[in-house]
Amino acid sequence: MRDEIIINGVKYDAITGENLGAVNVENESFGSNQIHQTIQKSQTLNRKFVRRPENLSREQLHAIKQFKRRHDYLEVRKSSLVQSGRESRSQISHFEGIRGSASRSISPISVSPVPQKTAPKALDGVAPVQNHPIHQKALDEIRKQKAEKVLPSSQAIKQSAISEAFEKSREDDKKSKKSRGIRKRRVFARRFAGIFAGFAVVFLAAGYLTYLNLPNISTRIAAVQGGINASLPQYVAQGYQLNGLAYFDGESVNLNYSNGKNSYTLKQSESAWDSVALLENYVEKTWNSKYSTYQEKGLTIYKNEENQAVWINDGKLYAIESQENLSGEEIRKIATSF
Repeated sequence: MRDEIIINGVKYDAITGENLGAVNVENESFGSNQIHQTIQKSQTLNRKFVRRPENLSREQLHAIKQFKRRHDYLEVRKSSLVQSGRESRSQISHFEGIRGSASRSISPISVSPVPQKTAPKALDGVAPVQNHPIHQKALDEIRKQKAEKVLPSSQAIKQSAISEAFEKSREDDKKSKKSRGIRKRRVFARRFAGIFAGFAVVFLAAGYLTYLNLPNISTRIAAVQGGINASLPQYVAQGYQLNGLAYFDGESVNLNYSNGKNSYTLKQSESAWDSVALLENYVEKTWNSKYSTYQEKGLTIYKNEENQAVWINDGKLYAIESQENLSGEEIRKIATSF
């Protein structure tokens, strides 16, 4: 039979204090031995022969404390039951079958919580573990940086933003000026290139025209030097071209023509003779009778066997001296091309 107690008609577990319900007094009868229990002498282990265990774990120590607390509780409960039984005897009525139960409140067993694990304490005589000097220096530096790190104020943030805006504006202004300078230089370079190209075209054109007109220019210069109204022939012997510039040798203006192998020179000088005077004063006296006469467009042309020819046209004396024998037809074409 489980340990039970009855208080004020309510049945309780003697160990846990659990409420087991009301007692039916009609069906149950109680004897005095069920209420009054004989006090038993507590039995304790003899400490002389039993040693206290050593090196117990925390859980084992907690279990031992709980066992002692329960044991003490049972001892107190037994003594309380004995005391309450003595006090209730005076209140028990002698009606048979009915017995009042002593009123007594029993507090439930309080279970202490399991102690939390705490950090182990340093043993006496043992120095705490110290960090490595390098590790400790790094930790000190980190703490110092955290201590020195202070958030800037709103005024400082505002001032910094204004400064950044000014710096950005200056940089943009510099970039704008630089870009404008680059554009100006590019425009100037383009204009200069255009002007230079225009001048180059003009110079090239002038040079080309000068090159084309150089024989006429040189002939006019030589004519001015000799005071002779010299000019270029419109016809040049086949395979020949003007070689060099016209020049004045002190007596006549000279034009030299060449075909790469042979050449001939055309001379012009002022003269008061006509064709008859040329024949009498120059041809017959110089060439004797070894010459030929050609008539072409009102001109009288005299040609000898030494590849020389002379004629008079508009108050000027023309003469051809050739390294090869030019045909009479070639000489007539040259003479009539002025």
